Amino acid sequence: MTGREFDCDLPLDITVNVEDGKITSVDMKRGKKKALVCRVNSDAAVAKQVFDWLDSYTRRVQPKIALPLKFPEQGFSRNVLEHLRKIPFGKTQSYKEIAERTGVPKGARAVGGACGANPFPLFIPCHRVLRTDGAIGGFSAGGPEVKKMLLSFEEKK
Repeated sequence: MTGREFDCDLPLDITVNVEDGKITSVDMKRGKKKALVCRVNSDAAVAKQVFDWLDSYTRRVQPKIALPLKFPEQGFSRNVLEHLRKIPFGKTQSYKEIAERTGVPKGARAVGGACGANPFPLFIPCHRVLRTDGAIGGFSAGGPEVKKMLLSFEEKK
């Protein structure tokens, strides 16, 4: 396992799980340090890609690196995850907007389900999805507190 600490005001602990050269999941929780700490259980090439991506992110720059993600399924959830990748750093969209943009206008709850099942939090930014009324909504990777923390970090761009 390879690890790196990023000096930024974002206390997160991230573990990136890799199989056969592809990221299969990301475990993320609030950290104890005032830094983002990341561990990658893979070969050096994938770890370098992840660390380069995080280096851009922690400098508040939209990462341009395409990480090798192993998507678990096709269909609506996959369409939602692909859409989430396109939400720019520091911007948000509502569950309803995403449902409409992915062709299921009444699918806001299904979008929430796809976000909740996102195996790649942060890399696929489900934290940028809010309720239509602007409320924070849920977040499966550390709860609403971590979601607020990520949004606040991105606002300071």
